[in-house]
Amino acid sequence: MNSAVRTYLKGVDWVLITEVFSLSIIGFFIVYSATYHNFEISQLWKKQLFWFSISFLGMFVFSKIDYRFWIEASYIFYWIAIFSLLVVLFLGDETNGAKRWIRLGVLSYQPSELAKLGVLLVLARYIGSRTVELFFLGRLFFILAMLGLPLLLILKQPDLGSALLLVPVSFIIMYVGGIQFRWLMWLFILSAASLPLIWHFLKDYQRERMFVFINPQDDPLGAGYNIIQSVIAIGSGGITGKGYLHGTQTQLSFI
Repeated sequence: MNSAVRTYLKGVDWVLITEVFSLSIIGFFIVYSATYHNFEISQLWKKQLFWFSISFLGMFVFSKIDYRFWIEASYIFYWIAIFSLLVVLFLGDETNGAKRWIRLGVLSYQPSELAKLGVLLVLARYIGSRTVELFFLGRLFFILAMLGLPLLLILKQPDLGSALLLVPVSFIIMYVGGIQFRWLMWLFILSAASLPLIWHFLKDYQRERMFVFINPQDDPLGAGYNIIQSVIAIGSGGITGKGYLHGTQTQLSFI
């Protein structure tokens, strides 16, 4: 083993690698347990294993890239993400009334995932700049605009899940980056004030999901079905569960 390989392996966080690998293995077994009764979907664990292997190799490759490269290229990633979010609205594959994927030959990708990376990188670069006066209100409006543009495009697809994930993570970056708490409160107030606009972009089924999340009994056989069955699964299994390959809610096709 040459010195370069030894140096690389020495710098690897093996505790983190072990945790990720262990959780992934557990995930394979859980997917198999939940699907083995149905042959058509029982092979999902193999698909999961394939993409895990690709991702695991990709992790080692990208770990060799200096983190400063991503910061320097943050605005490039951001505007590529914005362009992709615009393209998917016109040329994306439509599934169940939503356009979220762009197909490139045999491969396809979801622009909202690229947008998450672009927004987080550009916020990290902007907030981390020593020249930025974080207490100045105009800077906060600029930050809000950088977050709001991709957020509205993601909601337009529509993809409520990605949008809801992007907001709290961005707020965490701002807080860690040193923005004063009082300015974060202003951002929170401005975000709350924009809720009627966001509500306008939501589809009827998304609005229904939000109501049903609070009270799934409003539509027990429709939008609230999965929530109710999940509660039943947790309640019937208790702390120890039904046992491996013996989950009644999955084996009897309730979930």
